[in-house]
Amino acid sequence: MLKKTSGLNRAMFGFRRFGFIRFREKHLTTYTFSKLSKGTKIIVYDRNDLKIEEIGDDTQKGILGNCTFELIEKGCGFFSFELLDNPQHEILHNYRIDIHLFGDIDPWYSGEIFKRPRTGSTKKPYKYSGYGFVSQLDTCKVNQRYNATTFPTAADREVGAVADHTMRTYIEPETKIVYAASKIVAAGFTITDVNFARTSAQEAVEQLANAAQNYQYGVDEDREFFFRAIDTDVNADAIRSVGKNVNDFTYREPDSEKVINEIDVLNGEITDKSNYITTVSDATSQATYGKRWGRYTIPVALTLSDAERIANYQLSILKDPETSATLKNVEIISQTRIPAEGKARIFDKDGTKYEMYIKKVKYNISSKGITMDWTLGEIDIPFENEILKLLRNIENQALLQAANVAQLS
Repeated sequence: MLKKTSGLNRAMFGFRRFGFIRFREKHLTTYTFSKLSKGTKIIVYDRNDLKIEEIGDDTQKGILGNCTFELIEKGCGFFSFELLDNPQHEILHNYRIDIHLFGDIDPWYSGEIFKRPRTGSTKKPYKYSGYGFVSQLDTCKVNQRYNATTFPTAADREVGAVADHTMRTYIEPETKIVYAASKIVAAGFTITDVNFARTSAQEAVEQLANAAQNYQYGVDEDREFFFRAIDTDVNADAIRSVGKNVNDFTYREPDSEKVINEIDVLNGEITDKSNYITTVSDATSQATYGKRWGRYTIPVALTLSDAERIANYQLSILKDPETSATLKNVEIISQTRIPAEGKARIFDKDGTKYEMYIKKVKYNISSKGITMDWTLGEIDIPFENEILKLLRNIENQALLQAANVAQLS
């Protein structure tokens, strides 16, 4: 069955089998087929985003071997693919690849090449791999202070507005990540004073997501940056039954090893030779698992109430054991893309229901077909050394070191 839309001439992007074009009364009308039962196409773009190659299982000389890509909470993760012969054009480092499945004109994945075969290599298959564009946040610098002096209007210091400004001012001009206003959502929390002093964009947006609470960020298959609330609903497309459309389901019983139910909150600022602020705890968790202490270091810029708010959010995540599960060879139903968003609902062979967040979806493409592997669990919350690295900028680290010296003197 054909579906008709009007607008962009998709043929120039190489979707011959995936759609065809007809002209009528000088108006461009696009007819696209319903999604196919199979089909993989990798489109390669050079560093100027010019399309140089299409590689797929629909070409006369099929050179595409195995291919995998991962969708994670931060958008597009790792990918790899094999070519059984040399491509028509050399595929170099930092070239962009978009992966399309089932004849979909929209990409299911977008990333850049990090590893490639050595020039002149004769060892086959030729292996390529890389990562999604979220990795570019690590190598992009943000140098901006957000407070009442630099941004007098409270609305401009709302955490979503700060993420929006950071994206437009620092990330988009320096990376291939695309700005999309609709994908940056206000969180209703106003920042008092945050100084991103030559901080990576990854650290900056991580700090903003933590301040917003229950927020996540990343870069999706359209290379567009998103900053939004974590989806806590069950994904209607991620409901599966073991034995029917899942071959291998492994559920891991809750593990209390990582439970933290008492947190000392520290700050880089020094008061009476101490950088201790307050303690948050959960009595119910302590009664069940015993007292399990941890510490959480916050940015200097946060007020006491803000620090307690964020620490209590961390506590709400860490006070209970983490559950997790893995699913292998998950059937793709109706050729529907499953991102790492929301929760999956799984029924085991006994009919027991499990609902957990989708942390990673790995797509496996081979001559045998296309399947998925799922990793389910809890949303990742950085803690202790990781939180120190992600939340604190250079100035705050210097103050923390000074605090330690003061306490020893």
